[in-house]
Formats: sequence, C-alpha cells, structure tokens
Amino acid sequence: MKPLWSAEVLAEHWTLSPKEITLISNRTPRNRVGLALQLKVYQHDGRFPRRTTHVSPTVLSYLAEQLNVSPGDLVGYRFTSRTGRYHRREILRFLGLGVATANDRRRLKNWLIEHAIPGDSHVKRAIDAAVQWFQRERIALPRDGELAKFVRSVIREYPNELFGTIGSKLSPAAKMLMDGLLHDGWRCPVKLPGQRGDGRVRFRHLGAHPGPITVKTVGREVAKLYCIRELGLTSDLFRDIPVRLLARNAERIASARPWEVRRHPSATRYCTLAAFCWHRHQAITDALVDLIMLMVHQLKRRAKGRVDKKLLKDIRRVRGKTRILYKIASLALAHPEQKVKNVIYPIVGEDTLKDLVHEYESGELDYDQEVFRDMRRSYAHHYRQVLPLLLSALDFRCHRPYHQPVLQAAAWLRDNWSDSRRYLPLDEVPVDDVVKRKWRHCVVEWDQQGIARINRISYEIVVLQALHEGLRCKEIWVLRAFRHRDPSEDLPVDFASNRAAHYESLELPRDAGAFVQKLKMAMTDALKTLDKGLPHNAQVEITDRPKRAIKVSPLKRQPDPPNLLQLKADVFKGWDGTSLLDVLKETDLRVGFTEALHSVAQRESLDPKVLRERLLLCLYGMGTNTGLKRVATSEQSGVLCETPPKVPIARLSTMVSEQLI
Repeated sequence: MKPLWSAEVLAEHWTLSPKEITLISNRTPRNRVGLALQLKVYQHDGRFPRRTTHVSPTVLSYLAEQLNVSPGDLVGYRFTSRTGRYHRREILRFLGLGVATANDRRRLKNWLIEHAIPGDSHVKRAIDAAVQWFQRERIALPRDGELAKFVRSVIREYPNELFGTIGSKLSPAAKMLMDGLLHDGWRCPVKLPGQRGDGRVRFRHLGAHPGPITVKTVGREVAKLYCIRELGLTSDLFRDIPVRLLARNAERIASARPWEVRRHPSATRYCTLAAFCWHRHQAITDALVDLIMLMVHQLKRRAKGRVDKKLLKDIRRVRGKTRILYKIASLALAHPEQKVKNVIYPIVGEDTLKDLVHEYESGELDYDQEVFRDMRRSYAHHYRQVLPLLLSALDFRCHRPYHQPVLQAAAWLRDNWSDSRRYLPLDEVPVDDVVKRKWRHCVVEWDQQGIARINRISYEIVVLQALHEGLRCKEIWVLRAFRHRDPSEDLPVDFASNRAAHYESLELPRDAGAFVQKLKMAMTDALKTLDKGLPHNAQVEITDRPKRAIKVSPLKRQPDPPNLLQLKADVFKGWDGTSLLDVLKETDLRVGFTEALHSVAQRESLDPKVLRERLLLCLYGMGTNTGLKRVATSEQSGVLCETPPKVPIARLSTMVSEQLI
C-alpha cells in the first residue's frame, strides 16, 4: 500500500458507510479498528492484509477518526489470530462472498485452459485473469501464494493435456520413425543435391537453420520435408494447440540433445516430437515459398539494373548532341544542293553520325523485351536448377477459378520436368490465362513453317512470375504452410455468421469499392503532401546515386527522460564502476544460466569456459545493441574467464537472475 494519500482519495476509497459502521459497532476499540481495516483493505485491494506494517498510517488515522478511537488501539491486534480469522469470515458474509471449494477450483482450471492460457501463458497475466474470475463469481480470493501456485500448476499441466491427445492418434510406423530419428536417422529414398554423407536426415538436422539458400541447401530442406511427411501428420492433430505453445515446444526440443529426448516417457516423447516436426514442417515450407518469391524478385530487379546500365552507357556515348545537330542543320540550309559527303562529313565526321544512329536505335529498343531476355539468361544458367525441387515439395492451392490455369501450368512443369523438349505445342499447356500480353511475344515463337510454339524456358519464367503475384496477394496459398497458408484460416471462427460485427470492430466498410476509394484518396493526399514539402525540406536531399537516392539528415538527439537520468544516478550511486557485462558475468557465476543453452549440433568441441565467454559476449552485444562485431573487437573479449571483480553487486545480480529465470 502506498504511504501517502490525498484527502479526496481517502474520502472516495476509505470512508465507512452506515451499514459498515453498524457491522463494526458494539466491539472493543481494538477490534473495531482491526475489523474496519480488514474490511476496507479487502474492498480496495481484493485481499486481506497480513501485517499492520503493510497499512499506511494515513489510512489508519482516517479510519480511527471515523470510529472515534485512537490509531494506537490497533496495538495487539493480529490479523492471523483467531479473532482476525473470525472477522474475515464476517466480512465475507457481509460482502456476500463465498469460500472457494474444490468444485470452484476445477471450474477455474477449465476456464483458464479455455480462455486465458491459450492466448497468453504468462504467469502474471494468468493470475490477473484468475483474480477477475473470482470477482465475477463472487468468491473470496485465496492467498497470493496459493493462487500463484495453482495457476503455475495449471500452466504446467496445460501442454501435457493438449499434447496427450496427439500420442493416441499417431500410427506405430510414425512412432518407429521418430525413434529412428533419435538414433540413426532417416534415409531419403530420392537422391537430392546437397545431402550429407550417407544421405540420412537426423534429429539435429531438423532444427538446424539452412543458412544461405543455394541449390545444396534447398535439397537439404526438401529432404527434411520428405522425412516429416513420412510421419503422416495432419493439421487436425494440432488445430486446438496455440501457435505460441507450438513455437515454445519447438525451441525447447530443438536445443535438446537426442539422449535428453529419449529419456522422456514414451507418451511425452512422441507427443512433443510430433508437435516439433509439424512446426518445423510449416517453417521449412514457408522458407521454400519465400525462396520462390525472392528468386523472382531478384531475377527482375537484377535484369532491370543491367539493362538500365546498358542503356545509360549507350545514351552517354555521344557528347554535345545538341551542338552537333545545330551544325548539321546550319550546313544543310547553307548548302542545300551539295552532297552530304562534301559538306557535312568534314565538319561532323562519319563515325559521329554512326554513333548518333546507334544511340537512337538503342533508345528505341523494347525495354520489357530486353529485361525479359536478361532474366532468361540468369534463370537458365542458375535458378532453373532448384525449380524442380521447389515444385515437387510445395503443394499450391487456390479458391478462385481465375488462378487455376497457373496451378495447372505449375503441375505440368512438375510432372513433365524430365521432358527435354525446348519447344512445346501451343495447345499442350495453358497460355491465355498464364502469359500476360506484354510477355506473349517472348514466350510464343514461330518456326520456319510459320507454326506457333512455346519456348519452354521462357514459359517457366512466366509461370514463376504468376505464382509470385498470386502468393503475394494470398490468392494462391500452400498446403501445410503457416505464413502462406489458406487465408480463410486467418478469419475468426464465427466470421461467416457475424460478418457485420467484425467489419464494424475493424472500422472497415463492407463495400470493396468504398474501401479502395478511401485508400486511393489517402495515398493521393500523402503523395501531394510529399510533392509539396520535399522541395522545401532542408533535411532531405535527392542525389544521383543508384542506391539510396533520397538522403535524410539524422534527427537531433532528444533529451533523456528525467526518470531515466534518476535511475542511472541511483544505480551508479549503489554500484559505482560496475559495468553491465560484469553484472551479467556475476549472474552466470551464481545461477549458471549458460549451462541451459545447448547447441543444435551433435557434439560440442569448444572448451566450456570459452563457450561461456562467447555466449555472454553475444548476449551482451545483442541485448545492449552494441553489435557482435564491436564486441568481438573490443577489449572486453577474452577477459570474462578471469576471476570476477569483488564488487558489491550481489543484489543486482540476483535481480537479473530472477528476470532470466
């Protein structure tokens, strides 16, 4: 309880009503002030006080004044005595509150599991939700320690109850494959590029990051997908499990060693492994979809950059074009009947005229066609190697018939990849709804007999671009993905029946035209504001650089908040000369939290002291935004394994360790 109270707040929260005075009267002064104190504290905080020292003297004096007693009469009153417990029962009867029973605890547990814990399993927020439940149900709150212990037990049991239903639905073959992953691994039946050693996928490989996406890493990721699909997992098994819980389970399992997972009971082991594999399947699928989108984006961006550079070079080939054209026009007007070779060539020169013609012709080239040709060269020499792996690993879907031809084209490429024909008949694959009009002349060619045919490689590029556009707007989605999943799964369960209520809560119109018009108006106003303000803004500069053409001056440093300055002063006063890195090291020496950080590799070859030093430096560099490069090159590197300095930081290190735990 805060020590200071204003007169207005005291009158609002700590004034006794006539009914309350009637309840308290006819008692000794000590019992009157004790009963009144317990009553008002419970009404204000929702809990009974445990010690008189927890009560503000201002509040105590205000209550004693209303009862015509002295605050000193509270001496000798014990909240935990038999009289104090009797007074608490009287207060609960007066307020109409019941005492929590075993049935109430079961109801609270079911309510927490259904409403509070799935969205957020943080202990403090779950306790706050439980307090609100007690208030709604008109039930007296238990003690703080009992409620916190109960909520923590529910949070611990919640994953076991959810995952417990998964183990019974797994097939014996899936369980055998999980055991094999923890021992010898799973051998991929298909030879894929980038496979390690004997081509086996082991447990430690599933949680490892792929690194830079290349042909080899794509093959490894596809092998992981094939391995997980052998388990026969479906989205129905994990429909009721929150995404955050799946992510936390995956992080915990990925950092564990195989022998640590094997020692768990079989039911727990199979459930957690199944959830981990499903989470990794979604993450790998999303990564492969991102690769398709990145590949198309890089193809187009790099091709445009090379074509722009080429055109700019051709344009700048002839200098002083205006002066040269003026000379040609003057000579032609002065000597209209003479030969060009005798009049113009001696002044301008034949080579200069050829450069002018070449510059004009290069400027008149079809820009889109040049970009497509450059894209085709890059795709055929590099990116085409990973396309069969991506098409075989991803299952594209859509709801609207407009994008069905794109999926049919992707399915044809996947099923006929071994076909080595360079050209395809015009009626063998969908063209009209896949190839845009501006790319049609690049895809459709004519042979010597005048028969139209499709260039195979150009058609593949167009299909990739169509997939890219559909994935960006989520008209095309991928089965068993998370970020690129079916858009209907993002909607609330009752969206179809309560569509109007959801639109109203989002403050969006149900008419698509009105929404688009409003968005256009907002963008137009923003562009007008930018157009008017940019030329007169001294902090912004437009440069000729191909990258970062808009240069913005850095903002001026804002003054530090007064509370932050006071906090820094207090910390420096108590722990003078102690850096945050020393606090982090002292915390690890007392708690040993770095021992809980394991590598996803099969073994660790670094010395434990060196590994601990590097972990602490990494945490310090990322946590303070100093950066790993600056930490690695600073003087702090290499000194953490020495004897810790004897500074009075026990209290601060304890606070840090509590936060880390």
